[in-house]
Amino acid sequence: MTKDNSSSSISQSGKTDTPAAGLKVGMRYAHASRAADKPLSRADILFKVELALARMENGDYGYCAICRSEIPIEELETDPSTVSCQTCRRSDN
Repeated sequence: MTKDNSSSSISQSGKTDTPAAGLKVGMRYAHASRAADKPLSRADILFKVELALARMENGDYGYCAICRSEIPIEELETDPSTVSCQTCRRSDN
């Protein structure tokens, strides 16, 4: 997994993704990692950090990727890699 600085995209296994594709992967990953309820590997943690940094660069950090509502600071303090609000996470399950 690498971050391609030329296009501000996140890729896994050497594949280059658009920022939107990286976000979709990140959202699926975030839901799966919470559901699995197991410790995250270093690679998983790095991916979540890179996704959060990409969202900061794009000005999307702190806003739900689905409904665009603001994510409460308490949720971001608990999990800085959160990409969706509680309402959208609940409706996705």
